[in-house]
Amino acid sequence: MNLVFQIRHNTGQLDTLAVDADRVLIGSGAHCDIRLNIDQARIEHVRVDVVPQGVFATAMSFEPPPTINGVTFTQAILPPNAILGMGQTQIQVQLAEGGGHTALKIEKKKGKPLLWLSLALLLSALVANEMLEEASSKANLAMEPPPLWPEQPQNACPRPPGAVARNFAYDTLTMAESKRERRAFYPQDGVQAVTDFEVASACFRAAGEPQSAVYCDEAARGLREEMTGDFRKFRERLRYHYGHEEWVSARYDVRNLLAFTENVQGEYREFLKNTERDISMRGGGQAKR
Repeated sequence: MNLVFQIRHNTGQLDTLAVDADRVLIGSGAHCDIRLNIDQARIEHVRVDVVPQGVFATAMSFEPPPTINGVTFTQAILPPNAILGMGQTQIQVQLAEGGGHTALKIEKKKGKPLLWLSLALLLSALVANEMLEEASSKANLAMEPPPLWPEQPQNACPRPPGAVARNFAYDTLTMAESKRERRAFYPQDGVQAVTDFEVASACFRAAGEPQSAVYCDEAARGLREEMTGDFRKFRERLRYHYGHEEWVSARYDVRNLLAFTENVQGEYREFLKNTERDISMRGGGQAKR
C-alpha cells in the first residue's frame, strides 16, 4: 500500500506525495521522509505508521504541539480524511492501493537479488558477528557517561586582574551567549558555553565587577542543568530506539551524543562511534561527519 500525503504549507503551496513505505517520518530534519520548513516543525516532529487498524500517528515533539483535526495528540489512529497539523502546515494522510498517483513517489530502496550459493559460506559468520556486536552494543548502552564538565566550576581568570581581565570577560561573555543561542542545533556549543560563562564570571571578579560575575554564575548554572537534562534525554532515546530497531531515530540520537561529548575522550566516546557505525550498517543510512 501507498501512503498519500496532501500537504498544504504555511505559504499556501499544495503538494501531494505518494510514499511507498510502512513508516514515514515528518519533520525539518534532512533525514525525514517528508521535510517541512524549520519554522513549522522540529527535526523529528511526527511519525506515521501503517498498522492493521489503519494509519497510526505518533507525536515526537510538542514545540509546537501537533494536532489531529485541531486537537493535540500523543498517539492516535488517524480518522478518515483527518487533518494532521504542525504549526501552520496541514497534512491529510490516506491509504491507497497500488502506485497510480502521478505525484512524487518516494520508495524505500530494495536490495538486489542475492546469489545465495556464493554467499552461503559467509552467512553463518556474518550472523554470529552481528549477534556479538548487538549484544555488546546493548550492554554498552547502559554505560555511565563521563561528566561533560569538571565537577568544580572554572574559578580562575586566565588574564591578569584589572582592565585586561574586564575586556577578556566581556569578550568571553559575548561568545558564551552566542553559543547558548546555537545549542539547539549544535549541542557542543551549549557544552562549551557553560565553561565560557564560568570563565567570564572569574574574570569579572578579577576586574572588580561582582554583579556581572553573579549574572554569569546564574547563566552557567542554568545552562548546566539544561544541557545535562538534554544529554540524559538523548541517552534514553538511544536506548529506546536501538532496542526497537528504529535506526533512523537512533542515528539522530547517537550523533547528538557525539556532539555533546566532542571534547570528551575515552571509552564512552569510542562506544558512541562504534554504535554510529553499527546503526549505519543496520539501516540508519550512510554515516556523515
